[in-house]
Order: sequence, then C-alpha cells, then structure tokens
Amino acid sequence: PLTDPFLTILGADGQSVTTDDDSGPGPDARLSFAPETSDTYYIQASGLGGSTGAYRVSIAPQAAAPPHN
Repeated sequence: PLTDPFLTILGADGQSVTTDDDSGPGPDARLSFAPETSDTYYIQASGLGGSTGAYRVSIAPQAAAPPHN
C-alpha cells in the first residue's frame, strides 16, 4: 500500500481547493469536503516523499448542514 498518502481536491480550473496529509489513521489521508457551489471537482491522490503503491478512494454523502439563521 501507499505508505504516506496525500489527497488534494482540485476545482474545475485545476487549482487546489483543499488538501490533507495525515487526518486518517496513522499516516493515512482523510478529507471531508462540502462544496459551496455546484461545480466539477477532481480528487488527486499521491504519495509524499516519493512513496508509491496501491490506494483506495472512497466517497460517501454526508448529511446537509442546517441552514444559518
């Protein structure tokens, strides 16, 4: 497996929206992302320090936040 995964969410323009290195268990990356606009986003998975290996990306819907009053 990938020894030090790094995740990036990219906007439609290819610019980084958010990143994560070690929020998952151990050195694993974990991102929670709630887009503020309807648009196209890309997930980029890479390894830090030149690490390589297999990885798995999972996407799950989350409950919507309550409206701001």
